[in-house]
Amino acid sequence: MSQKTERLVNVTIALLETRRPLSFTQLQQKTGYYTGQDHDAARRMFERDKDDLRSMGVPITTEPIPYSDDFGYIISRKEYELPDPAFTREEITALALAQEHATSSDVGLTFAKIAARAPDPDFVTSTHSVGLRITHSLYPPEVLAAAVVDRVTVTFTYQTPHAEPSVRSVDPYALARRRSRWYLIGFDHGRDAIRAFRVDRIIGTINTDSERGAFVPPDELDLANEIRPPADEFVTLTGVVSEPFATRIVSRGGTIDPITPDSIQTGWLSFTLLDVDLLRDLPWLLECGDQLRVTSPQHVVDTICETLTQLLNDHRDSA
Repeated sequence: MSQKTERLVNVTIALLETRRPLSFTQLQQKTGYYTGQDHDAARRMFERDKDDLRSMGVPITTEPIPYSDDFGYIISRKEYELPDPAFTREEITALALAQEHATSSDVGLTFAKIAARAPDPDFVTSTHSVGLRITHSLYPPEVLAAAVVDRVTVTFTYQTPHAEPSVRSVDPYALARRRSRWYLIGFDHGRDAIRAFRVDRIIGTINTDSERGAFVPPDELDLANEIRPPADEFVTLTGVVSEPFATRIVSRGGTIDPITPDSIQTGWLSFTLLDVDLLRDLPWLLECGDQLRVTSPQHVVDTICETLTQLLNDHRDSA
């Protein structure tokens, strides 16, 4: 870990642990940083660090210190920490099985953090070996995070959905996450414009091509707007679902049509589900098995049939 990265982490911890805003002097005493003889230079270093942390989404706020004319700094835990995931016993069981078959040494600690406030998993004995293929990292490469902090230009090969891979030279402004995917937002020199890049579509090595401080990010950068998906990325599904599985549709924001005599007789309920990202939602659609039938749009029906056929072919010998 670089000295700057370590400093940013420790400053974040100090501002999270305090119950009252810390003045610059108090932050110096608490962390041991920004204590050079030149007060103005130390203050400028802190301001740069504060801007870097805010650009990474750390909610540092400036607040008046009670009974003082000075201002202090603090990080709200409510805004910083993730909400309780509220996993069910079944979901924790699935995570426990995934941990059992994973090979990463980091999985155990990660699972412990997730399951700390969740119910105990059901007792499940697995007799099958499972191979897991991870298609993209849960976190962006460290080199990208360091490049954002140090303001270093990066070069990488990028694969778009509808074109051949191309080499991009980018001034990285920020990293953001949307719908379980990481995005790098920065100035693309080849396109002469700000672009968002899905991190899992970066191929091979990420190279740094400049010294620190090679660029200055814009004062106002609307991350939400930069990573907003195109209008045609999501689809609306219609179909029928068995009554026990109807809650799965409702829990994802879908609607169930009013019950009719025909639905009572057949046991199938009609549903509509908006804003479906097929790449993200296909696994749980397949998980429903024959308890859910998508009827439109046709390309989603075709995708489900092709995926099930491929799964059957892949496991035909062991079925």
